[in-house]
Amino acid sequence: MYQDQIHIPLIIKYPGAVRKGVVEETASLVDVAPTVLETLGIPVPKDLPGLSLLQSAPGGDRLVISESFPNGLMTKLHPRFRRTERAAYSGALKLITSTAGKRELYRFADDPSEGHDLYHAGEQAGGIIETRLAAWTEAAQRAAKSRTGSGRPNKEAL
Repeated sequence: MYQDQIHIPLIIKYPGAVRKGVVEETASLVDVAPTVLETLGIPVPKDLPGLSLLQSAPGGDRLVISESFPNGLMTKLHPRFRRTERAAYSGALKLITSTAGKRELYRFADDPSEGHDLYHAGEQAGGIIETRLAAWTEAAQRAAKSRTGSGRPNKEAL
């Protein structure tokens, strides 16, 4: 969940493009669909997750999530790979959590190489991000169960 593992540059180029720009704000794959729709001049549905990267920076309290799940081959190699890790970005802060209990907090402006862990139990900024991440994780799990509860998509998902 460190930047050298998960930071992936995104370059979008389409025929006849004249608009150029660089987005420094943390973005997510959910931002691609709204960006494409806006580029094509198609209204972005209000309930579509993500934000168009053509808009100005969304602000510091947006939560962007990155996840890493256990892989069958890796879990056979060593038990330490039997964990889910998540990184939650909010403004200049990044919280890394693991189902194995790991918690780390970094401030990008001061520590872009993530060398100085600021997390300690009871720390307010990390605790707020952790609470938001837990709420997001719970909502995602509920949504997944509602779509696949019986192994088939539910009527709402169709």
